This record gives sequence, C-alpha cells and structure tokens, in this order.
Amino acid sequence: MDNPDSSLNGNMGKKKTKELKVLDPKAAQNLSILLGGALKHIPYDDLRICILRCDTTVLTENLLQ
Repeated sequence: MDNPDSSLNGNMGKKKTKELKVLDPKAAQNLSILLGGALKHIPYDDLRICILRCDTTVLTENLLQ
C-alpha cells in the first residue's frame, strides 16, 4: 500500500525555530499611546495594511514624529 505521508518522514526530525522579538518598554508605551489615541478609529488589520503600504493619508508626518 502506498503511504501518502511517506514523503514527509524525512522531515519529521527537523524542528522549526521561532524568532522572538522584544520591544523595549519606551517603544511599547509609545505604540500603546498611538494605538489608543489618534489611530483608535482604525481596526488593527487595516492599520497593519496602512503601515505595510506606507499610506501617508493615515500615517501623517506629525503622527510619525
């Protein structure tokens, strides 16, 4: 009988490593203030897209300073 998982057996011994990142307390506090203030009307998913696209209609120069 042909086992569909037989091709995966070679990769069973390998583990994925997860890269962890930590924000310093000052950066975390500044982000918290920003998300709770000027950007609180934007859902997090939409805000993420705006950041990735560098959307200047949402991320104004004054907001980023």
